[in-house]
Amino acid sequence: MEYLMKRHWLPRIPLVALFGLLAITMWFWWIYTEAFVSDDSYFYLVTARHLALTGEQTFSGVYTTNGLHPLWLYALTAYTWVLAWFSQDAVHHVAFAVPLSGLFLITGALLLWRAARRLALPPDFIVIPAVAFVAIFGVLYSEAHLLFFAAALLILIVVGTDRNRISAYLLIGVANAVLILSRLDAVFWIGPLLFWLWLLDRSQLRVALSAAMTAALVAPYLVANLAFFGGPMPVSGLLKSSFPDIFWGRGWETYTIPSISWEGYSVPFGFVPLTICIVAILAIGRKRLKKATVPEWSLVWVFAGGTALHCLYIVLFTKFHTTWYWYYVLPVIGGCIALAAVAEAVRIPHRLLSIGVLVVVALAVSGLVVDKSTEGVTGRPAYVLEYLNRYEITNRTILISDYPGAVAFHSDNRIVAADMLTGNIALTERLRNSDNALKELWAVTEEEGYPIDLVVFAGNGWLVPDVSGRCLEYRDPRDFPDLRPFGWLRVPEPVYRSGPYTIVWSMDDINSSVGAAWERC
Repeated sequence: MEYLMKRHWLPRIPLVALFGLLAITMWFWWIYTEAFVSDDSYFYLVTARHLALTGEQTFSGVYTTNGLHPLWLYALTAYTWVLAWFSQDAVHHVAFAVPLSGLFLITGALLLWRAARRLALPPDFIVIPAVAFVAIFGVLYSEAHLLFFAAALLILIVVGTDRNRISAYLLIGVANAVLILSRLDAVFWIGPLLFWLWLLDRSQLRVALSAAMTAALVAPYLVANLAFFGGPMPVSGLLKSSFPDIFWGRGWETYTIPSISWEGYSVPFGFVPLTICIVAILAIGRKRLKKATVPEWSLVWVFAGGTALHCLYIVLFTKFHTTWYWYYVLPVIGGCIALAAVAEAVRIPHRLLSIGVLVVVALAVSGLVVDKSTEGVTGRPAYVLEYLNRYEITNRTILISDYPGAVAFHSDNRIVAADMLTGNIALTERLRNSDNALKELWAVTEEEGYPIDLVVFAGNGWLVPDVSGRCLEYRDPRDFPDLRPFGWLRVPEPVYRSGPYTIVWSMDDINSSVGAAWERC
């Protein structure tokens, strides 16, 4: 009887755990959607809605944006367009895109499970922790789930196809492009992957063809950016980057325990997976890898190299907003593969692995329950929305200092974000080259036919009032953390105030030609 239990029931535990976790995740996402959506993720929902309904790639409704990762934006736009064809009201419900994110999560999990079996590694030990990571950490509607799917697809193609055929390498090139367009900094893993393939298969021609295929598919995106938005890279990446100047000195930062970082790089989801990869390489050893039944175990080297490059770039050349969990999908997947390789190499019993996986599932479900306690829009965006709803403010152009995402999604207003992450490079350079960036921003909105009607202070350091509340100072996001003032506006008395972080000014009497309003405070 004990033998039958081992033979027939134990192998089913991992699959039951996986599908149970996926089902519970989908249920929580559908019922408590906003608890899992970070403010930045609303950028995709709003921009996709604009693009699907109006044909304009804009978040603000005033000027265009390229501040988002392209493949997820366009996949979400296509989904939104199809849904809006049946009901435009549906795309204003925050849960409308849960099926799309869920599709990428579930499909990615199944692909990664199959890849793990090809690697002769315990699939539950790889897939379930990775699924838990993208399920509970507030990455819904970000590019994280598409990136998870793209990574799983690439890994399966690499380890599951006959690489003696040129077609396999061309397919790898396509998958590389899908990965990069899902999240652009995934490019740091592509170089190590191609080098690893060359070491393993010793074919310069096939590797070169794969790289050429990737370049051919990614190049049109870069050219379109240059032609339509003022530069090859997205504006969000430009504003956060200090390259080629080294940016150093952030040290340790702690917002919550899971988001502890050093020099901007996550400790639990960046440095820890990198360390696990290095330990796996050392523990398994070169001899063990050569004798392994599956030589692709050395894929751990790819994740170690890619994560190291990713870490170096963020630590040395990225200035802010790098603790968001969507930065760390690939490091976490690599860490899970490395941990599974170590477990298999040292012969840890599968019964113990299954118990460990069940613990992960229990922790993940607990995390989902905790997350749902923040149901609905909370914090500063909620205060702004309360004001807009109370006074029935619609169809206005509103300049907001921070947290524009939820406000834009849940109100029928044009939201201009002071941090310019949802702008474009040409606009950013125009503001930076002016004598007064706020005056120039006013001129831009007037040229587009949507002059700014209200200014809302909701915290942060981009757009701040002085002590009197009668002067606004606009600080250059590109110069973070120095926050150099590059725009000023003298404003009337606030029309609304709720605590220190919700202050509203009416701009009825202000335009770009009113000279006194633009004098430096």
